[in-house]
Amino acid sequence: MAKLIRKSSQFCAFECYSERGILSYFLFRYLPFGENLNIFINSLSFPKNYDNPFTNQKISNPVFFSELNLGKKGFGDPDGAIFFECSNQYMMMLIEGKFNETYSKSCKNKGYNSTIQGQLELRWRAVSLYKNGSIKEVNGFPYLIEAEEYRGFYKDKDKFYNPERVSANDFHGFRRLKLVEGVKRLFDDYIAKCDLNNIYFLCITADKEPPFDSVSEHLLPRIFNHRWDSVAGHFCWKGTPEIEKCGCV
Repeated sequence: MAKLIRKSSQFCAFECYSERGILSYFLFRYLPFGENLNIFINSLSFPKNYDNPFTNQKISNPVFFSELNLGKKGFGDPDGAIFFECSNQYMMMLIEGKFNETYSKSCKNKGYNSTIQGQLELRWRAVSLYKNGSIKEVNGFPYLIEAEEYRGFYKDKDKFYNPERVSANDFHGFRRLKLVEGVKRLFDDYIAKCDLNNIYFLCITADKEPPFDSVSEHLLPRIFNHRWDSVAGHFCWKGTPEIEKCGCV
């Protein structure tokens, strides 16, 4: 069963149910106060040979996002995100949480969309496609649509691309996301302001050490047209206990 994590303040108490509850609390009731966000961002672990680019940098003007929805036929559901400014540049950090599992365990016996590897890949696919202008109008609405070369690269693990879809060349044969309302604002008001090199992907897992340096190579996020060592600096990690033990503000 999922945990129920209690956080008590002077005026009330919060009972945070499972990873969604504690992550929402962490994003909305802990990080925005004092120097908590700066300390947190500066403490993130990056893969071996990649320094934390935010070390000793001042984070300003943050915007916090709770769970987002990029579509079941699109790019999944990020657990949260933080938009901020650093070194006079706009930054975005998309967050994926597997609070009760290690990175490797999360990749076993699950559908692609539920594994940490698949989730990280889907989020990168979404932002990189948007940055590459992979947007088409369908029935009067703008859609972010996966490019053919992406489909070919990911179809072996991404079971969305079953044989029927892979053989289709129309709109329904590709992952796609309707860019309207809140989704449109997320991309146009925030992601659009960030250079692709300033978008990061944070995973929170039950590992005791940063998992990117120890998991099997085939479980690392696969980034189309890039070797892992050329993109590893965009992926970072934090252990579950440090999130669950955050103080009450």
